[in-house]
Amino acid sequence: MAVFVHLVRHGDVHNPEALSYGRLPGFHLSELGRQQALDTASYLRAFGGEVTSIASSPLERAQQTADILRAEIGDVPARTDERLIEASSWRDGLPRALAPLAYARRYFNPAERRKSELPAEVARRMAQAVHDALETLERDGAAAVLVSHQSPIALTRVAFDRGLDVFDQARLARITPWVYARGPCDLASVTTLVFSERGAKPRMRYFAPAL
Repeated sequence: MAVFVHLVRHGDVHNPEALSYGRLPGFHLSELGRQQALDTASYLRAFGGEVTSIASSPLERAQQTADILRAEIGDVPARTDERLIEASSWRDGLPRALAPLAYARRYFNPAERRKSELPAEVARRMAQAVHDALETLERDGAAAVLVSHQSPIALTRVAFDRGLDVFDQARLARITPWVYARGPCDLASVTTLVFSERGAKPRMRYFAPAL
């Protein structure tokens, strides 16, 4: 028996000012992002198993991606899950291109720095969302789709590949958990956790649209 939890990153975002948008509201899919989501839906229809539910981060770009997937895959239950949201960051709203003064003002402001969510916290909430989705998959070939963001998905890969305790070990060793992150997480990509046995380490598959 095998069941699947698909971690889908949202598609390309309309961002003409090239900002680090993070959790900021108002950032929606571009036309390219919509096409990417359509291509991802085609992949899931062909290779994603029997999708029985779709959950999404509350941010607009993830919601739009989930809506496209649901329209293309079929009328399956859909919901918003706060645990799938992007990691909070002190960089939200700053230019993606390095702006030394703006970055220095934020970085050396302790109140701003405290806005950043610890990687361990992101990994734990995402792992719980995956486990809860897994509990709903009762038939061979059943699948759940979780639409999230780059850093939460990358940290989820670490959590299931290396175990959640790796985050605590990294913190004690003063090493960022990002050093453990392996594998790409492109826009509108699908990182699939394939569970053959309950409680066992899943296998991982990966798909990204060609666009």
